[in-house]
Amino acid sequence: MKKISSFLAIILFFVCTQCLRALQGSHQDFDAKLYKRYFETSVTYAGWKALPRGVKAKPASGQNAYVISLTTWPPRTKKGTQGIWLTIESLMRQSVKPDRIILWLSLEEYPDGLVNVPQTLIDLQKRGLEIIFVPENDGAAKKLLPALKAQLKANIITVDDDILYPAGWLRALVHSHQRSPHAIQAMAKRRLKVRDRILQSYAQSSGHDTSGGRGDFLDLALGFAGVLYPYDATHKTYNGLHKRALKRKYITLIAKADDLWFYVCRVLARTPLCIVGVNVPIQQYITFWS
Repeated sequence: MKKISSFLAIILFFVCTQCLRALQGSHQDFDAKLYKRYFETSVTYAGWKALPRGVKAKPASGQNAYVISLTTWPPRTKKGTQGIWLTIESLMRQSVKPDRIILWLSLEEYPDGLVNVPQTLIDLQKRGLEIIFVPENDGAAKKLLPALKAQLKANIITVDDDILYPAGWLRALVHSHQRSPHAIQAMAKRRLKVRDRILQSYAQSSGHDTSGGRGDFLDLALGFAGVLYPYDATHKTYNGLHKRALKRKYITLIAKADDLWFYVCRVLARTPLCIVGVNVPIQQYITFWS
């Protein structure tokens, strides 16, 4: 009888615990401590899911539309992994809301679709995140190439999946774009070096630079800090990207060197580059992957 009572007590405790968790809200992919650490606000899982949408209710189109585009891969989205949802959360907390936030995933890496996607990303869909699967795997270049192929009628802003973006980050990019609507906008650049009329390797280039101004053909936009590619219905603005980067034979070259390839395409297309140069210290871009 005592054994039965003990067993029933254990079952009752388990049921009560599960009910309490359901009321409070919890999930292994959500970490309230990380949320508080990076966003200085305490919230439960249920409270986090109920936060307002992070994109505009009525998306614009054309020159006035701003779509944030990013990608990731399985090691950063496997069950129990914490991280990428924080990046998207930071994008949803911008003082200027984007029209859309699109996460591109490859069916080569996610053959079962959403089955192997963490619950946090699925929950973020209710707040405006769009998860779109594409057949091919273009590596890191997936943050831009699928958006170009889709011919989105918007300015495309690429970001990395392991960075937290300050609340004024998008506002700075938008304001810079409004001043120079036909130029690519970057928060940071790296300057390549020439010696004896020969372009030196990326490893020999200068460190990242956030000072504002016009870039020239030796300045490479650094993708981790965010890059805005302006909308152009004629596609002339980044003709180099459309004519070269979209050819499948080049994908193996750019999958792990997307910044370099996009730089080459920009120079070939003679598209101007602007460095935003605002008071958003680069150390505010927090990496949380070891």
